Amino acid sequence: MDAGQCFQCEAKNPPNQSFCGQCGAPLSLGEYISARVSRELAVSIRDRSVIETESAINVFERALKWMRLAFGIFVGAGGVVIAVILGVSGWKASDFLKTVDRAKQSVVKSADTTRQEINKTSAQSVSDIQKASNEAIDANRASATNADQLSRNLNITASRTTAEFKGEATSLRAEVASSQSQLDEVKKLQPEFDSMRAQLAKATSDLAAQQKVISSSEEFVKKVFSSHVTYYFVFNNFVEPNHSVVIPAPPGVKNSVVYMLVPDTPIDGTLQLQQKVAVQPVGSYFHIHNLIIFFWGDPAQSLKTEPLAVSFFPDKSDKDTIKSLNVRDGRVYADGQPFPRFGLPDPDWKGNKWIPLGQPPKPNAKPKK
Repeated sequence: MDAGQCFQCEAKNPPNQSFCGQCGAPLSLGEYISARVSRELAVSIRDRSVIETESAINVFERALKWMRLAFGIFVGAGGVVIAVILGVSGWKASDFLKTVDRAKQSVVKSADTTRQEINKTSAQSVSDIQKASNEAIDANRASATNADQLSRNLNITASRTTAEFKGEATSLRAEVASSQSQLDEVKKLQPEFDSMRAQLAKATSDLAAQQKVISSSEEFVKKVFSSHVTYYFVFNNFVEPNHSVVIPAPPGVKNSVVYMLVPDTPIDGTLQLQQKVAVQPVGSYFHIHNLIIFFWGDPAQSLKTEPLAVSFFPDKSDKDTIKSLNVRDGRVYADGQPFPRFGLPDPDWKGNKWIPLGQPPKPNAKPKK
């Protein structure tokens, strides 16, 4: 039986309740047995009292009936009547006594019967009380057995749970120990990781710098190649002020000298001269800033037949360019500075700011300022 279940009506009640909310019976086993015994005794005593009272009434009524009969015979009719009755009916005094004795025996028999019924009812009440007590005891034993079984089940479950917790705790400790060991190994490698991280950062920085340089170089190359220029010189006249001057070779001299003024200074090594398909030898020309001096090995008149192409990459950083070019007394001047008569004796030449006296110019080289 569950805790809180009523022994009388079997209704379920809260565990902390003392009496059944359905029938009012005590929920405690001892109190329930005591109340049941008291109730059965009260019923038994009541039944016994009722039976005794009813039996006494029956005996009394029967005795009163006989007494009335006898009294009526003696008092109501008088002696004559008695005699007449006795004479007529043939009764005797002994018959009357027998009748009274039978009445007495009937009363005794009724009393015995009543006593037997009382004893039977009492015994039945005692049996009912014993049965109720036994049922309550059996219910209590069953409840105790269930409680004991429940307790054993709880102990078994608790033991299993404790064992499982111990196993899980052991496994967890092992995992924590393993993780701690791995963490220690990682910590030992931390300096190497830091060094690798630093090297990677430096490599990334260097790569970014190289990419920047490459990008700049690509931009520079694009800019340089896009700036490549070509100028064509047509020598219809040998003197074109601020543009070009041709000094034909005198008798006995091999090369004519050609001066050409271009807008920008060529980058060293990029200057190229070409007539038709013939590319002129590198050693046959040089430049001083933006002034190109070319030694033509053929007759000067042949320059008038085909234009001369001058191509190069300009050096925009050179701002000290030559602005004017002209001829006076057979000598070429650039921005007022005289040039020597190449291939001829020239005792009057004292040098200029680009070509010092006694130092002949180097072909295709940028002279010192």
